[in-house]
Amino acid sequence: MPEGMFEQHRADAFAVVTTRWRYGEVSQCPKLRAILEVGGRHPSPAAVDYDACRAKGIRVLSCAPAFGPMVAEMALGLAIDAAREITAGHEAFRAGGEKYLWPGNVGTFTLYGETVGFIGFGGLAQCLKPLIEPFGCRLVAYDPWRTEAYLKDQGVEPMPLFELLSQARVIFVLAIPSVENKAEIDRAMLELIRPDAVFVLMSRAHVVDFDPSDETNARASAASGGACFMRGRRGLGPEAEPAPSASEVPDPALGR
Repeated sequence: MPEGMFEQHRADAFAVVTTRWRYGEVSQCPKLRAILEVGGRHPSPAAVDYDACRAKGIRVLSCAPAFGPMVAEMALGLAIDAAREITAGHEAFRAGGEKYLWPGNVGTFTLYGETVGFIGFGGLAQCLKPLIEPFGCRLVAYDPWRTEAYLKDQGVEPMPLFELLSQARVIFVLAIPSVENKAEIDRAMLELIRPDAVFVLMSRAHVVDFDPSDETNARASAASGGACFMRGRRGLGPEAEPAPSASEVPDPALGR
C-alpha cells in the first residue's frame, strides 16, 4: 500500500500486511495490533520500535516458518539438478547434442558423502538439513549469529566462511537478507569456490555481490527467488561463459 494511502487509514488500522515496514512510528497507529511481514524476515529494529510494540501489545509476525519447507525442497531439487546436470542434459537433447554413458556423465556427481555447507543456519537451513541427512553428507555451517555450541548441538560443524566456500562441494546460501549481510559474499569469496562445486542461492541475490560483467553471475543474480550454478573453470570475469548447469527460478515457484 502506498504510504500516502496508508496515512488516510492510519488511525483505524488494526493489522498491516507488508513486505517492509515503512509507515513510521507504531505509536501513531492507536488501533494497531499486528504487523504481518510477508517478505521472509522480521522487520529491522531500525524500522520498527519493538519495545513500543511490546508495550502496546502489537504482535510482529513473519511468514518465514511457512515458507521454510517449500524453499528447502526447492533448494535440494536445484542442487541435485546441478550436480547431475539434469537441466543441462535436457537442453542438450533439445539441441541434438546429447551424450551417452561416460561422456554424458563427465563432471557430474551425487550428493552421497559430499561436504555440504550452509551459509546461515536459521529456519531455512533447519528445514533443509533433514532432507540432506539421508545422503550421509558432512554438514558444515557458517552463521555469525549462532554460537559454535548451538551449531554443534544442531548436528552441524561450525566453519569460518572462507573455509566453507573453499571446501564444500555443495553450498547453500540461506541467510535471510539484512542490512548487515548485504553483498557479504564478494568476488574474492566467490573465487574461493572449488571449480567442481555447486552454489545454491536461496535467500535472494542480496547476500552476494555479483559482478554485472560476469554472465554466469548475472544470470544467477537475476533470479528473485532461487538460483543455482556450477562455477566451473570458466572464470568470473567479462569473458566468462555460462556454466553448463546454471538454472534459476522465480519466487512464486518456491511457494507453490
